[in-house]
Amino acid sequence: MTQLRKIQAIISVPESDETERFLFFTTLRGTVKRVKIIRLQKNIRTNGLRAIQLREDDRLIRVVVTSGQDGIILGTYHGNAVTFHEEKVRAMGRTAAGVRVYPYVMMTT
Repeated sequence: MTQLRKIQAIISVPESDETERFLFFTTLRGTVKRVKIIRLQKNIRTNGLRAIQLREDDRLIRVVVTSGQDGIILGTYHGNAVTFHEEKVRAMGRTAAGVRVYPYVMMTT
């Protein structure tokens, strides 16, 4: 069975950046993932890199570059929100799926 893959995000990061930065991923179903940028830069290929495994019923909402000490606020369509420090989500490898922070965080139905 052939899987259809689409580019979900393109993030530009300077190669010479010496500070430790992270990519913070958020999905429709409330899963978040934090990855050290340096870990992704070492393994990049010409055809790209899959940085998060998504379930079939989920999709990527946003990817942001963070300092490792940022505050995160996730909100729902219905006005609920959860806030936490980025450090509460441990840094993961490329193959990790992430952790569920809030069920159906960005669900619009």
